[in-house]
Amino acid sequence: GGFDKLIAGVSNPYQDRVKLQSPVKKIEYDDDLVRITYEDKQNGTVRTKYADHVLVTVPLGVLKAKSIEFIPPLPRWKQSVIDYIGFGVLNKCILYWEGNGAGKWWPKNKSVVSLITDEDKDSGFWTTFFNDKNLGNDKHFILTGWIGGENAIRSEESQSDNDVLDTVLRNLRSMFGKAVRPPTKYIITRWGQDEYALGSYSYVPVGRRSIDAARVDLGWHIGRGKVYFSGEATDSYYGTVVGARRSGIEKAKKILMRLEARARRKKKRSSSSRDGSDSD
Repeated sequence: GGFDKLIAGVSNPYQDRVKLQSPVKKIEYDDDLVRITYEDKQNGTVRTKYADHVLVTVPLGVLKAKSIEFIPPLPRWKQSVIDYIGFGVLNKCILYWEGNGAGKWWPKNKSVVSLITDEDKDSGFWTTFFNDKNLGNDKHFILTGWIGGENAIRSEESQSDNDVLDTVLRNLRSMFGKAVRPPTKYIITRWGQDEYALGSYSYVPVGRRSIDAARVDLGWHIGRGKVYFSGEATDSYYGTVVGARRSGIEKAKKILMRLEARARRKKKRSSSSRDGSDSD
């Protein structure tokens, strides 16, 4: 299970065209073709590709950090909406117990469990857990701890993986007793420190009633339709895989329509040229 199945299913037919370990460094869109400069980390070289159109799908955090250089620079209205929309951090600690290794303490028939703690500096650290066994994954003992907002940022900055695991187990034992054993395996995300994400999801900042118009502007093309933008932050279903996927499909269709229209115009001009030659 997991989203890797979705990614594999979509990308498998195009494996010969997918470049991994190749972060884009520059997009130049002031000519007939778009020039994309990227770093080939497998070979330690800088390479260039040319295209009629480009679809930028990087997370909003990457755009905020200006990790990709645009030439010409992004229009002022585009940079304004990038700055206007909020982008935060939400992390997970996924815990897996082999076989029935979780023991009798497991929270049966509960989809979500939360610990109410005393109010102190760590009161929001890893206190909410999703019970995957009760959410369709009934063959495995998996709990997913969640942490978000400022607490997620503080956790990334101050807690090692061992610190996180200690906090998680302490909170679980506060709810279910000393019988809670360390998991067989665990995975901890750190999206705020991932250079290709720099956060998790977009959100409506405090004090702003709506950012729907900003989302539309974020997804709007630049360079006379050469450069398009998609991703969860551009969609009304922001903060979801559904929104990210839907926006990508929508923009890909628009690019395809432009390419088809250009091909029809080229064919028409070619036909007109032949007709003129015949009349001579």
